[in-house]
Amino acid sequence: GVDALREFQVLTNSFGAEYGRAAGGIINAVSRSGSNTWHGSVFEFLRNSALDSKNYFDKPDTPIPAFIRNQFGATFGGPIKKDKTFFFAAYEGFRERLGSSNVSKVPDARAHQGYIPNPTTGREDFIGLAPSIKPFLDLWPIPTPGALNYGNGLGDYFNSSKVVTLQNYYMGRIDHQFSDADFFFGRYTFDDSSKNTPDTLLGDRGVYSYGSARNQYMTLELKHIFSPNLVNTVRAGFSRVYTPNDTFIPKTLIDSLPKFHPDHVKFGSLELPGASILGTDTGATIGAGNVYQYQEQAVYTRGKHSLKVGGEIQRYLSNTKYEFHRFGKFRFPTVTRLLQGNPDNFAGETPDSDFV
Repeated sequence: GVDALREFQVLTNSFGAEYGRAAGGIINAVSRSGSNTWHGSVFEFLRNSALDSKNYFDKPDTPIPAFIRNQFGATFGGPIKKDKTFFFAAYEGFRERLGSSNVSKVPDARAHQGYIPNPTTGREDFIGLAPSIKPFLDLWPIPTPGALNYGNGLGDYFNSSKVVTLQNYYMGRIDHQFSDADFFFGRYTFDDSSKNTPDTLLGDRGVYSYGSARNQYMTLELKHIFSPNLVNTVRAGFSRVYTPNDTFIPKTLIDSLPKFHPDHVKFGSLELPGASILGTDTGATIGAGNVYQYQEQAVYTRGKHSLKVGGEIQRYLSNTKYEFHRFGKFRFPTVTRLLQGNPDNFAGETPDSDFV
């Protein structure tokens, strides 16, 4: 929330004691608050591909992959009770549709028919297609006409995909002055985002890697001025981060895709060294973390000297679920072994466990 910030500070070294346990830089951000007058703002930032040049890997006879980015937002704040209570609210949205060019190595057209080049004889050997592998091999697109063929049953496949990113950010803050010596503020921040990335091979069929994050933060602060020399601040906070990541396949496609096992709703993935992996379901991760914080500090000033003392208590709750290759991942060392349906490695979860 760019317009929700009043000021920020970046500390790179010589941290104070209150920034213990932190590695790297420290960023302090102060959010804006309302006042006795009404204030608001609106903004939008737009980028698109109209003035873009072609990527090095874009084909010269195809249009530039589409690119649209919108960042927009608004803020509004003012008095609830003059000289006593104020509010401030902010919203920021982000929408991006980013087209990108992809180059993938895939089995060539002859491999789809069961033929593999033999470098020794300079001819092709007929390997045939194992019935078990044909439904999966049919999912692999054939190389783009005129693209490079590597002479080992693989060729280049060019396509473009569109990555869709969405984000919504909200922040609300209330300030209240109880007296000339007591001040309170409460702030709630909600940030929800998602990103859909098409599979480079199956993207045109509606298969996506789905990632999202939903972050929530709440802060309450009470400040009391005992004297011009002594100020005490009490702060309590709660934050929650939820990040599910998975593979999304539309229901209309689930029944049409082959599966390793009839009870599975997805087919897993196939790996062929030197080629792009077929399938995106190599695992899912769902993370949920809660942090509870309580902090109190006092600052005493006398002349040119100041003393800051305080303490902080934090409680972390981390709950993460990992699923690796839950629908199976087969690896084939060569194109020949792929056509024969003869993998050299299989990875999958054992029943009722997360171990591979």
